[in-house]
Amino acid sequence: MNQKFNSFTKKLLIIPAVACGALILGMERVNAATFFTIDNFDTPLLQFTSVNPAGTIPPSDNLIDSNTEFDLNPDDVVGGSRTVIQELFQSTVSNGSSAAIGGLTATPPPDGTGTGVFNVNNGSGNNSDVMLIYDDLEGVDLTGGGLFGAFSLDLLSTDLSVSFEIQVMDSNGEIGTGIISDLLPEDIGSSITLDFELFDNPIVDFSSIDVITLTTSGDVDHDLVVDNFLTVSTEVPEASTSIVTLLGIASLAFFSKAKSKK
Repeated sequence: MNQKFNSFTKKLLIIPAVACGALILGMERVNAATFFTIDNFDTPLLQFTSVNPAGTIPPSDNLIDSNTEFDLNPDDVVGGSRTVIQELFQSTVSNGSSAAIGGLTATPPPDGTGTGVFNVNNGSGNNSDVMLIYDDLEGVDLTGGGLFGAFSLDLLSTDLSVSFEIQVMDSNGEIGTGIISDLLPEDIGSSITLDFELFDNPIVDFSSIDVITLTTSGDVDHDLVVDNFLTVSTEVPEASTSIVTLLGIASLAFFSKAKSKK
């Protein structure tokens, strides 16, 4: 009797252990690939853009500054290169507009380490658009093998209405554009998403992309800070729940079998 009881007890103790192990395994599988990084902004823009610096030139329209950096960490910046273009198209006083990556100010950290943000600043009376271009991709799969179906961007700060335009070109030359418009200060702290299916060209192949551009715009005087330009899943994973359900069924089967042997 004791031997049968001990044997049954051992089997009973094995079930929760297996369940826990399977649950952990399920969670690891769910968390193994939850996003694809286009730019986490941890690699700083060592030469930030600056147009119409205050007090140096009279007010002018359509001034452009740009900067391209190569050999960046591909884990931080997709393709390992990034071009930043800032166009000042409205200026009523001699104030500057700037764009920077790697800090909350226009000056990157001197040690070359980024704090992980993209910052746009417009002086009083100024307005500018900033474009980030990633064009050394050679058919990158933004879907992560079919796991991801949306772009995502974290809005950390804005003082006025801002918008984002994302444009892609696939390896066949198909171009698609999607827009996230009129984000306000109350949206600060949100991860803003844009589904692939909302782009204006339905035949763009997001599994083979050669060029990505992100363009920021907003009201006059707008400042903004964003982080984590990613592609993410549009569905909530339920893998771990399914595993627990299956283990519950297996447990019931075990108890039924054990009872029948009595």
